Amino acid sequence: MPDDASVAVKDEELIWTLAQSLRLILESSLAELNIQARLSMAVTLDAIRRWRRDVLRLEEGQPKGVHPVKYIAYQVFWIRKLKPVSDAYRIADLQAFQAGDIDARLMATKEVIDINERLAIHAAVKLLRQWASTGKYPAPQTPGLQHGTALQTQILDKHLEAYLRFPDHTERRGSTYDNLIYNQRFRTFGPHHVAHILDQAIFGALREQAILK
Repeated sequence: MPDDASVAVKDEELIWTLAQSLRLILESSLAELNIQARLSMAVTLDAIRRWRRDVLRLEEGQPKGVHPVKYIAYQVFWIRKLKPVSDAYRIADLQAFQAGDIDARLMATKEVIDINERLAIHAAVKLLRQWASTGKYPAPQTPGLQHGTALQTQILDKHLEAYLRFPDHTERRGSTYDNLIYNQRFRTFGPHHVAHILDQAIFGALREQAILK
Protein backbone atom coordinates (compact mmCIF):
# COMPACT_ATOMS: atom_id res chain seq x y z
CA MET A 1 0.00 0.00 0.00
CA PRO A 2 1.53 3.38 -0.98
CA ASP A 3 2.53 5.69 1.86
CA ASP A 4 1.33 9.29 2.22
CA ALA A 5 4.54 10.71 0.78
CA SER A 6 4.33 8.69 -2.43
CA VAL A 7 0.64 9.59 -2.83
CA ALA A 8 1.50 13.28 -2.39
CA VAL A 9 4.23 13.04 -5.05
CA LYS A 10 1.86 11.36 -7.51
CA ASP A 11 -0.78 13.99 -6.78
CA GLU A 12 1.69 16.80 -7.51
CA GLU A 13 2.77 15.10 -10.74
CA LEU A 14 -0.85 14.80 -11.82
CA ILE A 15 -1.57 18.43 -10.87
CA TRP A 16 1.44 19.52 -12.96
CA THR A 17 0.21 17.50 -15.97
CA LEU A 18 -3.32 18.92 -15.65
CA ALA A 19 -1.95 22.46 -15.29
CA GLN A 20 0.16 22.01 -18.42
CA SER A 21 -2.96 20.93 -20.33
CA LEU A 22 -4.80 24.02 -19.12
CA ARG A 23 -1.83 26.23 -20.02
CA LEU A 24 -1.90 24.91 -23.59
CA ILE A 25 -5.61 25.69 -23.85
CA LEU A 26 -5.07 29.24 -22.59
CA GLU A 27 -2.11 29.82 -24.90
CA SER A 28 -3.96 28.52 -27.94
CA SER A 29 -6.93 30.75 -27.09
CA LEU A 30 -4.66 33.80 -26.82
CA ALA A 31 -3.11 32.95 -30.18
CA GLU A 32 -6.51 32.57 -31.84
CA LEU A 33 -7.56 35.94 -30.43
CA ASN A 34 -4.30 37.61 -31.58
CA ILE A 35 -3.48 38.65 -28.03
CA GLN A 36 -0.11 38.69 -26.31
CA ALA A 37 -0.12 38.31 -22.54
CA ARG A 38 1.73 37.03 -19.48
CA LEU A 39 0.57 33.67 -18.15
CA SER A 40 1.47 32.68 -14.59
CA MET A 41 2.17 28.97 -14.19
CA ALA A 42 1.99 29.37 -10.41
CA VAL A 43 -1.57 30.70 -10.63
CA THR A 44 -2.48 28.02 -13.17
CA LEU A 45 -1.28 25.35 -10.75
CA ASP A 46 -3.29 26.98 -7.97
CA ALA A 47 -6.39 26.96 -10.20
CA ILE A 48 -5.95 23.23 -10.88
CA ARG A 49 -5.47 22.45 -7.18
CA ARG A 50 -8.64 24.31 -6.24
CA TRP A 51 -10.60 22.81 -9.15
CA ARG A 52 -9.43 19.33 -8.20
CA ARG A 53 -10.45 19.84 -4.56
CA ASP A 54 -13.90 21.02 -5.64
CA VAL A 55 -14.65 18.22 -8.07
CA LEU A 56 -13.34 15.51 -5.74
CA ARG A 57 -15.82 16.82 -3.20
CA LEU A 58 -18.51 16.74 -5.89
CA GLU A 59 -17.71 13.11 -6.64
CA GLU A 60 -18.10 12.20 -2.97
CA GLY A 61 -21.60 13.68 -2.96
CA GLN A 62 -22.65 12.16 -6.30
CA PRO A 63 -21.89 8.41 -6.17
CA LYS A 64 -23.64 7.85 -9.52
CA GLY A 65 -21.10 10.08 -11.20
CA VAL A 66 -20.51 13.71 -12.11
CA HIS A 67 -21.48 14.93 -15.58
CA PRO A 68 -18.50 16.01 -17.74
CA VAL A 69 -19.98 19.51 -18.09
CA LYS A 70 -19.54 20.05 -14.35
CA TYR A 71 -15.85 19.14 -14.52
CA ILE A 72 -15.46 21.70 -17.31
CA ALA A 73 -17.52 24.38 -15.57
CA TYR A 74 -15.58 24.13 -12.32
CA GLN A 75 -12.24 24.33 -14.10
CA VAL A 76 -13.05 27.46 -16.09
CA PHE A 77 -14.59 29.05 -12.98
CA TRP A 78 -11.15 29.05 -11.37
CA ILE A 79 -9.64 30.74 -14.44
CA ARG A 80 -11.84 33.77 -13.98
CA LYS A 81 -11.56 33.60 -10.18
CA LEU A 82 -7.76 33.43 -9.84
CA LYS A 83 -6.85 35.19 -13.13
CA PRO A 84 -3.65 33.48 -14.33
CA VAL A 85 -3.29 35.85 -17.31
CA SER A 86 -2.20 39.49 -17.11
CA ASP A 87 -0.70 42.29 -19.23
CA ALA A 88 -2.88 41.32 -22.19
CA TYR A 89 -2.82 43.41 -25.37
CA ARG A 90 -3.98 42.81 -28.90
CA ILE A 91 -0.94 42.21 -31.07
CA ALA A 92 -2.13 44.90 -33.51
CA ASP A 93 -2.07 47.49 -30.70
CA LEU A 94 1.41 46.40 -29.59
CA GLN A 95 2.66 46.76 -33.15
CA ALA A 96 1.10 50.22 -33.43
CA PHE A 97 2.73 51.25 -30.15
CA GLN A 98 6.13 49.99 -31.27
CA ALA A 99 5.73 51.89 -34.53
CA GLY A 100 4.97 55.08 -32.62
CA ASP A 101 1.37 55.31 -33.80
CA ILE A 102 0.06 54.99 -30.21
CA ASP A 103 1.54 56.87 -27.24
CA ALA A 104 1.95 55.39 -23.74
CA ARG A 105 -1.17 57.10 -22.37
CA LEU A 106 -3.39 55.70 -25.12
CA MET A 107 -1.67 52.31 -24.92
CA ALA A 108 -2.62 52.05 -21.24
CA THR A 109 -6.29 52.10 -22.30
CA LYS A 110 -5.71 49.25 -24.77
CA GLU A 111 -4.97 46.58 -22.17
CA VAL A 112 -7.58 43.79 -22.26
CA ILE A 113 -8.42 43.94 -18.56
CA ASP A 114 -11.17 41.34 -18.77
CA ILE A 115 -8.91 38.80 -20.48
CA ASN A 116 -9.44 36.09 -17.85
CA GLU A 117 -13.21 36.28 -18.13
CA ARG A 118 -12.86 36.02 -21.90
CA LEU A 119 -10.44 33.11 -21.64
CA ALA A 120 -12.74 31.29 -19.24
CA ILE A 121 -15.38 31.28 -21.97
CA HIS A 122 -12.94 30.21 -24.67
CA ALA A 123 -11.53 27.44 -22.48
CA ALA A 124 -15.07 26.21 -21.77
CA VAL A 125 -15.79 26.11 -25.49
CA LYS A 126 -12.58 24.24 -26.27
CA LEU A 127 -13.16 21.68 -23.52
CA LEU A 128 -16.80 21.23 -24.53
CA ARG A 129 -15.85 20.73 -28.18
CA GLN A 130 -13.16 18.26 -27.13
CA TRP A 131 -15.73 16.30 -25.18
CA ALA A 132 -18.19 16.40 -28.09
CA SER A 133 -15.62 15.24 -30.64
CA THR A 134 -13.50 12.77 -28.64
CA GLY A 135 -15.44 12.04 -25.46
CA LYS A 136 -12.47 13.30 -23.40
CA TYR A 137 -12.81 15.80 -20.56
CA PRO A 138 -10.66 16.97 -17.61
CA ALA A 139 -10.85 14.75 -14.54
CA PRO A 140 -9.19 15.03 -11.10
CA GLN A 141 -7.62 11.57 -10.90
CA THR A 142 -6.26 11.27 -14.45
CA PRO A 143 -5.22 13.69 -17.23
CA GLY A 144 -8.38 12.81 -19.18
CA LEU A 145 -11.39 10.54 -18.90
CA GLN A 146 -13.70 9.49 -21.72
CA HIS A 147 -17.46 9.65 -21.67
CA GLY A 148 -19.43 8.95 -24.82
CA THR A 149 -21.58 11.71 -26.28
CA ALA A 150 -24.08 11.88 -29.13
CA LEU A 151 -23.22 15.52 -29.87
CA GLN A 152 -22.26 16.52 -33.40
CA THR A 153 -19.48 19.10 -33.17
CA GLN A 154 -20.57 21.08 -36.24
CA ILE A 155 -24.05 21.59 -34.84
CA LEU A 156 -22.70 22.39 -31.39
CA ASP A 157 -20.48 25.08 -32.94
CA LYS A 158 -23.55 26.92 -34.20
CA HIS A 159 -24.82 27.22 -30.64
CA LEU A 160 -21.44 28.38 -29.35
CA GLU A 161 -20.63 30.86 -32.12
CA ALA A 162 -21.52 33.87 -29.99
CA TYR A 163 -18.82 32.84 -27.47
CA LEU A 164 -15.98 32.30 -29.96
CA ARG A 165 -14.99 35.84 -30.97
CA PHE A 166 -14.47 39.21 -29.37
CA PRO A 167 -17.61 41.30 -29.97
CA ASP A 168 -15.68 44.06 -31.76
CA HIS A 169 -18.59 45.02 -33.98
CA THR A 170 -21.40 47.24 -32.76
CA GLU A 171 -24.08 44.77 -33.79
CA ARG A 172 -22.56 42.13 -31.52
CA ARG A 173 -22.87 44.21 -28.33
CA GLY A 174 -25.22 42.59 -25.86
CA SER A 175 -24.45 39.09 -27.16
CA THR A 176 -24.42 36.12 -24.81
CA TYR A 177 -20.61 36.30 -24.97
CA ASP A 178 -20.67 39.97 -23.95
CA ASN A 179 -23.10 39.31 -21.10
CA LEU A 180 -21.04 36.39 -19.83
CA ILE A 181 -17.94 38.57 -19.62
CA TYR A 182 -19.85 41.23 -17.67
CA ASN A 183 -21.54 38.76 -15.33
CA GLN A 184 -18.30 36.94 -14.55
CA ARG A 185 -16.51 40.20 -13.83
CA PHE A 186 -19.08 42.16 -11.87
CA ARG A 187 -21.67 39.75 -10.49
CA THR A 188 -21.78 36.61 -8.41
CA PHE A 189 -21.09 33.94 -11.00
CA GLY A 190 -20.30 30.43 -9.80
CA PRO A 191 -19.48 27.19 -11.60
CA HIS A 192 -23.17 26.20 -11.57
CA HIS A 193 -23.89 29.28 -13.71
CA VAL A 194 -21.24 28.17 -16.21
CA ALA A 195 -22.67 24.63 -16.24
CA HIS A 196 -26.15 26.04 -16.94
CA ILE A 197 -24.87 28.02 -19.95
CA LEU A 198 -23.04 24.98 -21.34
CA ASP A 199 -26.07 22.77 -20.77
CA GLN A 200 -28.19 25.20 -22.78
CA ALA A 201 -25.79 24.93 -25.72
CA ILE A 202 -25.79 21.13 -25.47
CA PHE A 203 -29.59 20.89 -25.30
CA GLY A 204 -29.90 23.30 -28.23
CA ALA A 205 -27.51 21.22 -30.31
CA LEU A 206 -29.25 17.95 -29.43
CA ARG A 207 -32.64 19.48 -30.25
CA GLU A 208 -31.41 20.56 -33.68
CA GLN A 209 -29.84 17.13 -34.29
CA ALA A 210 -33.18 15.50 -33.49
CA ILE A 211 -35.00 17.80 -35.92
CA LEU A 212 -32.50 17.02 -38.71
CA LYS A 213 -32.92 13.25 -38.36
